[in-house]
Amino acid sequence: MDIENETTTPTKKFRSIVDFVCKHVDFSYMASMQILKSRKPLLAGMAYKKDPRRGCRSTESLVRIWLPDQNIPQLYPKISQYVQEVPAIRLNSWEEEWLVVISHEMAHVQDFWNETFQDTEQGRYDAEVAAESFAVKLLGLYRAQQTKKRCRGSKTIDIAV
Repeated sequence: MDIENETTTPTKKFRSIVDFVCKHVDFSYMASMQILKSRKPLLAGMAYKKDPRRGCRSTESLVRIWLPDQNIPQLYPKISQYVQEVPAIRLNSWEEEWLVVISHEMAHVQDFWNETFQDTEQGRYDAEVAAESFAVKLLGLYRAQQTKKRCRGSKTIDIAV
C-alpha cells in the first residue's frame, strides 16, 4: 500500500502495522493511504471508495488518517467504544489505536469493493458495526502476535521439585 505521510512522524513508525492490517483485508491493493496532521489530540480516519484527489476516473480507494502531532503517549491507556453493538476496548498505546483506526477504515474499503452494504441509513450503520467488529478482532490478533514475539525471546528455567 502506498502511504503519503504529511506529518512529522516517520512513516517507518507505522508501516509494520499498516502491513499487518493489509494482510487481513481483501482489496487492500485497491487503496492508498494519506496521513494528515490532526489539530485534535486523537486519531481519526475516513475511507473513500474513490480517491477524491484523482476525480471520477479514480480506480482506487483512499484511506485518510489524521494523526496528532503532539505527545501521543500521554493519552494511554484509554477506553474506546465507537458503536454500542461492539464492546468497549482498552487501548494501551497509540500503536494499538493506530491499528484499530486503520483496520476500521480498511474494512470499509473491503466493503466498498465487495458491495457488502446498501447505501441506506441502516446499511451505513451496519457497515460501521461490521468495521468496528473487524478492528477489534484484528487488535486481538495483533496483541497475540506481540505476546508471541515477546515470549520467543525469553528464556525458560527448569525448576526441580
